[in-house]
Amino acid sequence: MTRYSWAAFVSVVAALAMLGLFVTPAAARSIEIRNQVMEGNLLIQPGDVVSAGYVLRVYKPHAALTVRVVNAKVSLPVSCTATGTVKGTIEIPLVDGSYSVAADDGRWLPSDDWHLDKPFQGSTVAPDLCRGKPMYNGSYVGPGATFVADLQATDTRPPIEIKFHYRDPRASGYGNINCALGGQQNPNATVACRARWSAALVTTAGPIPLPTPGNDAQLHEQVNGVVFNDKNGNGVQDKDEAGIPGVIIEVIDPATGAVIGSMRTLNIGLYVGYYNIVVPVAGVYRVRETDLPGYVSTTPNEATVTVPVDGAATVYFGDRLP
Repeated sequence: MTRYSWAAFVSVVAALAMLGLFVTPAAARSIEIRNQVMEGNLLIQPGDVVSAGYVLRVYKPHAALTVRVVNAKVSLPVSCTATGTVKGTIEIPLVDGSYSVAADDGRWLPSDDWHLDKPFQGSTVAPDLCRGKPMYNGSYVGPGATFVADLQATDTRPPIEIKFHYRDPRASGYGNINCALGGQQNPNATVACRARWSAALVTTAGPIPLPTPGNDAQLHEQVNGVVFNDKNGNGVQDKDEAGIPGVIIEVIDPATGAVIGSMRTLNIGLYVGYYNIVVPVAGVYRVRETDLPGYVSTTPNEATVTVPVDGAATVYFGDRLP
């Protein structure tokens, strides 16, 4: 939609609210799967790429619907000794996902093939929590891995089953492979990224939130753009160069250095790699990109832009695999 059609929509919603015909929907359903040990006793080295993801399915019968998983992450507790207490946690943020589910479609989405890149929606580089020594994970540590997310759907009635997994290929004897990139990064990913699934949670989703009535100001000034896979390294998005999901983009106030807005690039339909961050007022801002593990930039990772009144500033970021 254009800015004007969104404004018209919000005006209608506000009018319905005044008549008592519109109720602001409840928040998304927050879900959690705790204490899962699927990968045995892992020794995670600082610098290891650890990937994670989830799959879901809707129980039949059901009408066609859209299911969204947002604000998802997997947390791995680690210890510095085999029998020690938890020293810290490795956090793996996952890309927001939106899934169009046909009527009575009971398949796992985006895929139940455990070694494809589709069921891995995020990765991180393991920090050094034990002063250069290996970090113990799995049955070495009391609490297991935890998955949290907000679950939304256009129809909140059907039960939804969801489960997650994680993988550190180097800790299992393979190379330092990013499973979220799958075979794009390494042909051995089809073997190295095989990961066991957690126990499944069966729940229902909350509603997909609508714009807040009367909050029209949020539809104006913004910074947007695309992070794209710059395969030829020319710094320009060519026709065959797709967007890259899951890249962190931050908008910074240059006067204070404070981050005033951030998001991960989308993994939704035609908007893969796209970002859109609302700013409070028109003015000058810095836009910063953080490369995904394994990627190098072909454009500067930071740009200064001027956002016009009721308008947008656009920045494209190019990345590629070395």
